[in-house]
Amino acid sequence: MDLLEIAAVVYDADAAVSRGGKADQHMGAKWHRRFKIEMPVRDSAFWKGSDVSGSLEEMLMFLSSDRFVFHFTQKEGDEAERTRFFDFDEENAWQATRVLMFSGGLDSLAGALEEVAEHGQRLALVSHFSASKIAPVQRELDKALVSKFGPDSCRHIPVQVQMTGGLLKEGTHRARSFLFAVLGAVTAQAFGLTRVSFHETAS
Repeated sequence: MDLLEIAAVVYDADAAVSRGGKADQHMGAKWHRRFKIEMPVRDSAFWKGSDVSGSLEEMLMFLSSDRFVFHFTQKEGDEAERTRFFDFDEENAWQATRVLMFSGGLDSLAGALEEVAEHGQRLALVSHFSASKIAPVQRELDKALVSKFGPDSCRHIPVQVQMTGGLLKEGTHRARSFLFAVLGAVTAQAFGLTRVSFHETAS
C-alpha cells in the first residue's frame, strides 16, 4: 500500500507541474523539474533506508528526467491500518496464474492471446486509464477474450487514476509507467504471484 500511494503521488506531481508548455521560450530550461515530497507511510524504517530511497529516486530520474527527493514519516493510528484500494471478492475462488499489463493496444492484446492460447495461463489483465476514451476499448477486448477462451481465461482489473479539478498542467506523463508497473505488482501480490508480464514491441 505504501508503494501504491507513492506511485500515485509521483503521478500527480508529474501531471500537476508544467515542463514549460508546447513552445518553451527558455530552450528547455523548465523540462527538468525538482520535486520534494513529504508523505506518511506505514513502514517508515523501510522507506528511509538509503538503499531503498536512493534506488527509488534514481529510478524516477531515469524514467522522468526529474529529480524526486522523498522525506518519509510514520503513519499513525487507523490511517495506517486498513486502507483498501482493491475490492477483491473473497468468495471468488478464481486464481490468476499470470498478471499481464493490459493497455488495450495491439502489443498487450497479442501478449494476452499468446499467454492464454499457447500457454494456457489464467490472466489478470491490469489496466490503468486516466481518460474515458481508452476504457471502453479495454473492456471490449476483455469481453472478446472471455468469449473466445471462456470465463475462467481472464479477469479484467481496470484502475482509474487521474487529476481532477483542473489541476492537470503537464501531458507528457513520463512517470506513468511507474504507476502502471506498481499496479501490476500489487495485483500480483494479491494473487500470491511474483511475476508480471509486459508485452511491448521495441521501436
